[in-house]
Amino acid sequence: MHHAWTVVGSLLGGLALGLAGCVGAGPQDGEIRQVYVQEASGAAAHGLPAYDAVIHDTAVRVLTARGYVAAPESAAADAWLRPAWDFRSPATGADGAKVSLRLTLERKDGLVLRTFTIIEAVPAHFLSPERVADEVRGRLGTINRGPTAAP
Repeated sequence: MHHAWTVVGSLLGGLALGLAGCVGAGPQDGEIRQVYVQEASGAAAHGLPAYDAVIHDTAVRVLTARGYVAAPESAAADAWLRPAWDFRSPATGADGAKVSLRLTLERKDGLVLRTFTIIEAVPAHFLSPERVADEVRGRLGTINRGPTAAP
């Protein structure tokens, strides 16, 4: 009987030591707290720079509402949100160029955490600042602070 209590005591002691290490633990590697929102690439070449400020401002608002901090500069960030436009020339007889917008959340070490398709193959003339803001808000709003982010 005495031997059983020794085993139980050892197990409880080991558990207590293990939990004590968790209490004082700092942020884990890869946690995302601050996100830097970059300017959209590919916009200037196709007449889309008017949407850069809309994308940036809307993304910052969504990230902040979801518990992230908008990093004021790239060096302070744990991750970057990289907007990129994709421009497809119209096919012969088509109505005009189609554009797509994707936002990629990339950790400092280069690991891509998530890609958000914001706009997919939409005629460029259908875009407006309001529509772009609504699409960014709707699609990026699905981001959750999970294991890659601190509470």
